[in-house]
Amino acid sequence: MAPLRSHSIRFPGETSRYRTARNRLLEAERDLRRQVEKVAVMRRKLPLGGPIPEDYVFDEGPTDLADTGTATAVKFFRPVPGRPE
Repeated sequence: MAPLRSHSIRFPGETSRYRTARNRLLEAERDLRRQVEKVAVMRRKLPLGGPIPEDYVFDEGPTDLADTGTATAVKFFRPVPGRPE
């Protein structure tokens, strides 16, 4: 891949050794992101598979995910700005 374009933003006290390593990391992250995107395109283009010859049976766990046999309580917490907690 082409090297990243240089930019004027620098961290305070940054050394040239740090900047070189940081640029290498940024290039690797950019390349990884592009590769992940390519794989996602390939996955979406996959043709449908063949028919499943028989019903799939789970080896463990309840057949009905809502039927656990015990009461389960889940509390979701998301702070709301301006609202006391």
